[in-house]
Amino acid sequence: LFPYTTLFRSLNASYLALVSPQGLRTAVIVGRPDLNMPGWHTVNSSHALSEKEIRDVVAFLLSHRSSTPGQPYSTKSSAAPNGAKP
Repeated sequence: LFPYTTLFRSLNASYLALVSPQGLRTAVIVGRPDLNMPGWHTVNSSHALSEKEIRDVVAFLLSHRSSTPGQPYSTKSSAAPNGAKP
């Protein structure tokens, strides 16, 4: 899975929050030239990924999406240090 090591390093929560499942599918198949990440067909032309394998990789990537993208901090309100409400 060589091309995916680059993908995993370059993915971040913001990217996963914004990219569509189709965008991830395209990245798996043809790569991301802007990140110097080859697609699977470039790395291993003797073994094309099956539709199921492609779906599995995309599902794995989507499973790492944040349920609260853009929310790096807790959304629970806390009392101010002096006891006043924020």
